[in-house]
Amino acid sequence: MNICQILVISVCAITMGCSHLAEKHLDAQQLTLDVLNRIKPGVSTANDVRGLLGTPGQITKLDELTASKEKGEVWEYFEKGATRASITVGTDNIVNFWGWYVYEEDEEHKLRTALDRFPDATWMVESVKWVNPHSWPNECYFTDNSKGVTVEFHRARKEVAVIERWNPTRKPAATDKETPPTYCIDNFCGPALPYKEMFGNKPLCDMPK
Repeated sequence: MNICQILVISVCAITMGCSHLAEKHLDAQQLTLDVLNRIKPGVSTANDVRGLLGTPGQITKLDELTASKEKGEVWEYFEKGATRASITVGTDNIVNFWGWYVYEEDEEHKLRTALDRFPDATWMVESVKWVNPHSWPNECYFTDNSKGVTVEFHRARKEVAVIERWNPTRKPAATDKETPPTYCIDNFCGPALPYKEMFGNKPLCDMPK
C-alpha cells in the first residue's frame, strides 16, 4: 500500500486534531470525476483547486495524518454530508495527489465503467501489501504507474470505493523497512502478515471483461 492509499484511509478515519473550516457543499456544481480530472497532480496549483472547487471544507496538516515526514496539507471537499474528494497540496503549493470517493449512484461504482474512464491506461492489478490476520483481504488496486492513477475495488461488495490520481514523476518513498501495522480484536493484537508470503504474486482480483 503506497502513501497515497494510506492518506485516503487516514482521511476517512480521522475525526480529531484537524483544522476545521465551514463545510462547503458543491450543490451548484456536483464534484464528478470529470470535474476532478481537471486537476493535474504535479501541475495544478492550490489556486487552481480553489478556482475550480472553492474553499475546502476541511484542511489538515499532512504530518498529522501519517507517520510520513512529508509536509503539506490535505484538503477535503464534502458533498451530501460526506467526504467527496481529498486533495494533497505540497509546501510548494502544487497538488501531488487527489482521491475521489465513489458513491453508489455514480456510474463509476461499477469497476468496468471506472476503468473505461481512463482509456489510455495500461492496468496492473495489485493487492494489499499487509493482511489483517483476523480477516480475509478484500481490496484490489487497478493501477497505471506511468499515468499516476489507481482504482480501488472492494472485492466482497463488488464496488469501486475510491479513484486516485498522483504525480507519476514523484519518486515514492522506500518501503523495504516498513514496519507491519498492528491489528487488534478483543484483547488480542498482532502484526499484519505480508500478502506475498500468504498468497504469492497472484492478486485477489482479475481484470473485468
